[in-house]
Amino acid sequence: GDRVDALIGPEVWTATQNNDQNIRNRKVINVLPLSPVGQTSVLRNPYVFRLIPYDAIQAEALVDYLANFKGFRRFAVLYSDDFLGREGVGQMRTRLQFAGLHPAYESTFNMGDSDMTQQVLGAQRAKADALIVWGLARETALIAKTVRNIGWHVQVAGPVEAIAGDYIDIAGKAAENTVSVLPHKTINNWAPPGSFRANWFA
Repeated sequence: GDRVDALIGPEVWTATQNNDQNIRNRKVINVLPLSPVGQTSVLRNPYVFRLIPYDAIQAEALVDYLANFKGFRRFAVLYSDDFLGREGVGQMRTRLQFAGLHPAYESTFNMGDSDMTQQVLGAQRAKADALIVWGLARETALIAKTVRNIGWHVQVAGPVEAIAGDYIDIAGKAAENTVSVLPHKTINNWAPPGSFRANWFA
């Protein structure tokens, strides 16, 4: 019969997780293009590869940069109330705890929500100096626009899935200075010539 040598996708980690024994036994290369949820190990999943870091790595990188390098101490986390956001906020809590911190504010939103003003105002009232948004690009962009519209100067940050796709198109100027784990396009794709970001999008 036909043999499958490589499988690209799916986007949902649980599908790979539920079939990891078959993948391992048949030695099928499995590439997860945009799945940050779930943790793979070289020993248990030697044939599974990711194109982006999984959530634990992204949370660690965000906390390391924002807390240790930038000196932020009060983190607010807004997250989608689903498998993506709940996994992300869990990883953020753990990484903040390792840094001797805890979220100053947490709130959820749902996919498809268009008004997150109350969540943003709650984070502002908590005097957060860093606002982590763990969700997909559309909702993250709307939150960034809300931050800009209320005149709040806070560092907006999130995992790669929060700023991929149409984030910049929806957020517009509100996307400027957003921090993420991987390079992403800026308005008009501008980046200093020769920089990693410029080369990435060349």
